Amino acid sequence: MSRQRIIELNEALGRRPEHEFALYALAMEHASLGELERAVELFEQLVRTHPNYVPAYQQYASVLARLRRYDRMRTVLQSGLVHAQEHGQFHARDKMRDMLSQLP
Repeated sequence: MSRQRIIELNEALGRRPEHEFALYALAMEHASLGELERAVELFEQLVRTHPNYVPAYQQYASVLARLRRYDRMRTVLQSGLVHAQEHGQFHARDKMRDMLSQLP
C-alpha cells in the first residue's frame, strides 16, 4: 500500500469519475494506511453513488468498526444486506450478517 497507488487511483478517477472499483480501491488504500476518516468519506461516496456495489458495505463497516462507530456500522450493514440479497451475493450477505451479530 503506497502513496503512489493513491496517486494512480486518483488519476484513474480523474479520467473516469464513475469508476466504482477505482473509488473502492482508493478507500481501501486509505484504510490500509490508517487514514480512516478519508476512507469513511470515500466509502460514503461509493455507497451513495453506486449502491449496488456490495463489497463496499462490508469494508465500509470494517472501517467503522475500527473507529468504534457502531450505530453507523449497523446502518451500513443493514443496507448492505438488502443489496446483497437483491443481487444474489449470498456470501457477502452472510458475512455482513455475522458482523451484525457481533456488534456490541
